[in-house]
Amino acid sequence: MDWLNQLWQPTKANIFARSEYESSAISGTPNTQLYSVPREVLQQIIWHLPIDEHLVNVAHVSNVLFGRTILSDFQSARTHIMQYSYSIRPFLNQLDHENKVWRNLPVTYKAAFFEQMFILKNVWLMQNCVVSDSMGLNIIKLFETVSFDYLSFNGIVFRWACSVGNVPLVQMLLDHGVDPAIYGNDALQWAVTRGHEKVVELLLADARVDPATDANFALRSACIMGHGPTVQLLLTDKRSNPCVENGLCLRAAAQNDHVEVVKLLLADGRVDPIVAIQPAARAKKYKALKLLLQDPRVPMETKREHNHFTISFF
Repeated sequence: MDWLNQLWQPTKANIFARSEYESSAISGTPNTQLYSVPREVLQQIIWHLPIDEHLVNVAHVSNVLFGRTILSDFQSARTHIMQYSYSIRPFLNQLDHENKVWRNLPVTYKAAFFEQMFILKNVWLMQNCVVSDSMGLNIIKLFETVSFDYLSFNGIVFRWACSVGNVPLVQMLLDHGVDPAIYGNDALQWAVTRGHEKVVELLLADARVDPATDANFALRSACIMGHGPTVQLLLTDKRSNPCVENGLCLRAAAQNDHVEVVKLLLADGRVDPIVAIQPAARAKKYKALKLLLQDPRVPMETKREHNHFTISFF
């Protein structure tokens, strides 16, 4: 827990405050009374403070009294947050990475909030509360100190890690024995939708993960979103089928002018390019249309019929 103890370090201002305390202790002035208050009472004071962007300032300004409890006592943070249990969901709903409260919360409090989000099984809430890869790992380490079973709850922690692209955390959870295909391969779907190709690569390396789940939802999503590298990874797994729903993958990529994805799908060779020509023409996506018409599988008559679109555009 050395990383956590580093969060509580006396600043120059706090060293000055501590020296003031020590000198007052010698002189017997009333300042010593506050510093002799039992830790349990100090915790009660903290738990009655509002959880807002000023909480961390309290820890830094009064480091000697409150710093260690606010910045590095995970159990205290959990208790403090549970004081607001009656309004925990509305509070979480307003949090996001732009929110001053979230940005300024100590890691112990962020971990306590994530614990509540995991219990609520709400991945959407977690999406808004951004943390770095290293902080994500530290949050899991804090869970271990209180025996919170982060491998339960339908793999919600793993699914969240995949959805935010936290590769070190995904790898750690895989090493701890999490089932990557839990909850209907939801982790893969989150990683694909968000375009986290490194996470997708990790997941596809495990035979338990099936990219064909839910009518090839993973590949369809990647094509619709235009995530070229992710599409390429999925196409290398022959369980992925780009022909589902009458070539939806190619039609969606062409309609959105995702040129790189169109190239990948045409190179794969399994999708008939003809299914995407009319959708691309109607959407006036001429770059994609030109690629489709250049495919040797397209009859000459179809090429002549649509050639005026590409000539007039290019």
